[in-house]
Amino acid sequence: MVSDIPPGLASTQAFNVLIEDIKKTLDEMEACRPYFTYESLIAEVVFLLFLFIGNVTFKLWDSKIKHKEIIERTKFITKYLEDCSKISKWDEKNYPNLCSPLSPSIVLQPTLRDGKLVNVPWALLVRGDCVQLRPGQPIPAKCRSYQDNEEDVKNFEYNEVYSPSPDKNPAVDIRQCEPLQHIYCVLEETPYIRNLKVFVQKSCKRPTSSVEKERYLLFIMTMEHFGIPIAVVSFQNLL
Repeated sequence: MVSDIPPGLASTQAFNVLIEDIKKTLDEMEACRPYFTYESLIAEVVFLLFLFIGNVTFKLWDSKIKHKEIIERTKFITKYLEDCSKISKWDEKNYPNLCSPLSPSIVLQPTLRDGKLVNVPWALLVRGDCVQLRPGQPIPAKCRSYQDNEEDVKNFEYNEVYSPSPDKNPAVDIRQCEPLQHIYCVLEETPYIRNLKVFVQKSCKRPTSSVEKERYLLFIMTMEHFGIPIAVVSFQNLL
C-alpha cells in the first residue's frame, strides 16, 4: 500500500507553487481594490475644508477687531462727551482745588477757564487754552507765551521744562531774592491727540491673546492628526 502513495512535491516546487499563488492573489486583489476609500476620504476632506474656512474667517474677524477697537471705543467716548456737554454746566467748584498736591496718576494744569484760574486735568486741555506755566513744570503741549509784544513771544515744545532765567544781579542775601515768575501760554495743540495717535498705531501690536493661542493649537493639532496623514496616504496611492 505504501508504494501507491505519491512521493509529494519537491521543496523547490513547493516554494514555486507558494510564490505563484501569492502573486496570483495579489494581482486579483490589486485589480479589484480601489485606490481610495471615498466615504472616509470625502468626510475628512470636508472636515479639513470647514476647519480651514473657519480658521481664515476667525483670523479676519480678529484682525478687524484689532484695527477698529480703539477707534470704535474712542468714538463711543466722544459721543458720550457730546451728550454731557449739552446738559452739564461747569463752574469753578467742579475743578480740583488749585492747592491740590502733585499726583503721579493725575496731572493737573492751572488754566484760565471762563475768566477764572482753575486746575484742569491734563486730558481735558485743548488747543487754544491759556495755561499758567510755573518754573520747573514740564510743558503739556506745544505752546507759545502770551505777550502783548510779538517780539517777546517765546515758543515751547512738548515735554520741555519751563526754566526762566534768574535775576542777572541776584541779591547778596537770599531772603531778598525775588521768586521766579510764572507765565501764561496759549496751547497750539490738544495734548490728548498725541497719545491717541500712539494708541491707534500700536493697537495691532498687542501681545497674543489666549483665544489666538487656542486657535493656533487647534489648527496645528488637526493638521498633524488629519491633514498630513491624508496627504501622505494619497500621495502613496497615486504612485
